[in-house]
Amino acid sequence: MNRLTEHRAGGYASSAAPEALLARLGRYEDCHEALTDELERCRHKLEELSAGGNGRSATYKQLLSNKLLLQELLDRLARYVKED
Repeated sequence: MNRLTEHRAGGYASSAAPEALLARLGRYEDCHEALTDELERCRHKLEELSAGGNGRSATYKQLLSNKLLLQELLDRLARYVKED
């Protein structure tokens, strides 16, 4: 990834155009939203499978694996991005 910002003692600086910075931020937010939405779909489907007695199926195990991966990705991102 080509960085648009430089980490400095007081925060971040950039010589990039504001439009480029906003476009990158927008794509990041789109990605974060997509990961969050997919995590919620996995959780919902896991609940449906469990309620239907399919909590040991291959589909359930695959969805559980996906859920754990998505949660780990979001947790890692959260370490760097703190909500104001």
